[in-house]
Amino acid sequence: MSIKKVTVCFIYLAIGFILSCTAAANRNNLLNDGYHNVADYKFDPATTLESRIQVIPDSIIKSLMRFDKRNDYQPYMPTAGELKMFAEYIKVIPSANRQVIQSSLVRIHFVKNFIGAGMTDFILSKDRKVYTILYINPSVFTTGISEWLTYRENSMFKNNDNAHVKVDCGKKYTAFMYVLLHETSHIVDYVYPRTPYTDPNYAAAQGLSGGMTPFVEGLWVSYKVMDKKTEITESRDLHAYGLYPATIDASKISSLYEKLSRTPVMSAYSSKSWAEDFADTITFYHLTQKLKQPSEKGKSDVVYQPMKTAQPPARLKVINGMYESSFKQAKEGETADE
Repeated sequence: MSIKKVTVCFIYLAIGFILSCTAAANRNNLLNDGYHNVADYKFDPATTLESRIQVIPDSIIKSLMRFDKRNDYQPYMPTAGELKMFAEYIKVIPSANRQVIQSSLVRIHFVKNFIGAGMTDFILSKDRKVYTILYINPSVFTTGISEWLTYRENSMFKNNDNAHVKVDCGKKYTAFMYVLLHETSHIVDYVYPRTPYTDPNYAAAQGLSGGMTPFVEGLWVSYKVMDKKTEITESRDLHAYGLYPATIDASKISSLYEKLSRTPVMSAYSSKSWAEDFADTITFYHLTQKLKQPSEKGKSDVVYQPMKTAQPPARLKVINGMYESSFKQAKEGETADE
């Protein structure tokens, strides 16, 4: 072996060591921050999902408000009717989602006035296993799913009085179905990765390199950047729910959705990252193909039906895998960084 080759190998090994040390430091910081260590929650995967609905601790709600720059978040506990909806909706989400949340969803907190419909955060164990916490805006119980998704898409565009997106996912379900499908798909992605990683902070803590997976390959080049052949360059500037000001003018809606129609991506929101792409793909697939709800999006004169765009075979295989009864067993032994 030449000296040059030895030097190159040494550099690669050194870089790998540095990344490993950095990940260990990031992970250690999270394990000691009071929020991201599963040991702090006394988690029992044998408990019912309903029993994991608990009042959000004051320390966590204050942390969320600091992060979102809000001062109006409040703890909320669902009513008896809302708990009934919770139990009914859980029964009809994909089997993979049900299996994974049973074993890895530690807490469910409802937060009044929360920005967005919901959010999934990861927590870790010392042996690097990943678990999750789900935060939900209780407004989803009383808002129709089509109304909410219409609001979600339009919130990313400014000056949307004259041009806007309308989403039709039927009237049978409330936006709580959207939250369950979308956020539990994120949970699946955390525990059994279908994308390279679900969250950059999680990747930093686990030392994930971002290697391509079958679901993203050929469509995404990095977490927030789609392949240039899609001609979709707006991803980095799409901000939903007003957390950051909308910067893309509504006059660009038609052109963006026309570009989306040439891809397997479900929505403008989906194009924000490969994690949102996966979660929205499962959401709209399940709504249309399993729950038989309509799914049309676009300006009044531009109708976009994402499920009529063929999914590449590799992505379709991942989608179909979410409905296999052996999903969990087939993935036993995997770790988050495999």
